[in-house]
Amino acid sequence: MPAYSPDKGVDGKITFQFESLAFAGFGQEVEGWMLRSNYVILPHSDNAEVAQQYWTRADGSERQWLAVEYRYSRHR
Repeated sequence: MPAYSPDKGVDGKITFQFESLAFAGFGQEVEGWMLRSNYVILPHSDNAEVAQQYWTRADGSERQWLAVEYRYSRHR
């Protein structure tokens, strides 16, 4: 999926923005709407990061919500 970053990152935080995509809906409900998404990688410590994916329904409301969160840690 094509993505871009609007900047080179600040204090280890990197944000990727994805192109809009069509979303059918959840479960048995077929609504059919467009979705914008971004993916934010945040440093948590020297050995850990948090990655969050936010969704925004492309309906002009600008309502954004956290859809997915991943926590990564390095074991050395």
